[in-house]
Amino acid sequence: MTTAATDDLTPTALPADRTFFWALVALAAATAALAAGLSLRNGSSERAALAAVSTEQLAVRAGAGRDAQALQQLRYRAQGGVAQAQQALGSVLASIDGGDRAEAVHWLEAAQQQGDAQASYLLGRLHLQSAALHAEAYAARDFERAAAAGHAGAALQRGLMARRAQDPVAAARWLAQAAQAHDPQALFLLANATREGNGVPRDEARALALYREAAALEYPPAHQALAMAYERGELGLARDSEQAREALAEVAHSLKHPPVER
Repeated sequence: MTTAATDDLTPTALPADRTFFWALVALAAATAALAAGLSLRNGSSERAALAAVSTEQLAVRAGAGRDAQALQQLRYRAQGGVAQAQQALGSVLASIDGGDRAEAVHWLEAAQQQGDAQASYLLGRLHLQSAALHAEAYAARDFERAAAAGHAGAALQRGLMARRAQDPVAAARWLAQAAQAHDPQALFLLANATREGNGVPRDEARALALYREAAALEYPPAHQALAMAYERGELGLARDSEQAREALAEVAHSLKHPPVER
């Protein structure tokens, strides 16, 4: 009986260098898979964290912070029909370098259609910066829409437009609306108009009260107007050099604490 040779049935051993090579390949593959898994988990965790961030904070991070993921989350919310996110996204796109103005207008108009007053105000500002035909008319329309919703900054801008158009009555009306919301610039400009009887009846006592209210809101020109009034004995005030100096000293203080632009 012939015995079969056993050499062909014995597994061939790999050389030591080939064994080491394949071990390295396996280790590299495992490392890559682990890194990909960690990256995916980190990305998911960050997206989940952004989902919990307020729209206002997202706008700050997407704008000044140039955070691409925050911008993406803001766009996701805007696409979901959230007016606040649409307004914030439009504002960010309009303010950052290289932002898409057309997309900014698209989102601001979407928010405006949902009654967002800030969106109307920002659209008005964009129109004022534009050289397009009828841009001023569009700006006036948007400012009036925002002002009707109680936006003081829009009423101020509409008043400034009326001043440039040499319409003192309309200017005083819009400035009065902004002044009722305690806008310092509107208070100051309305004080000037009331002092001179420009578009409103002349009333020095009312003008003095408006200057004082604007000064209380840290508006430097109002402090200057009060200083001059004390120095010259105007607006029904007795001459008082000491009060004039104090008012001028307040100018420097106010310049360090300017009113927040609306």
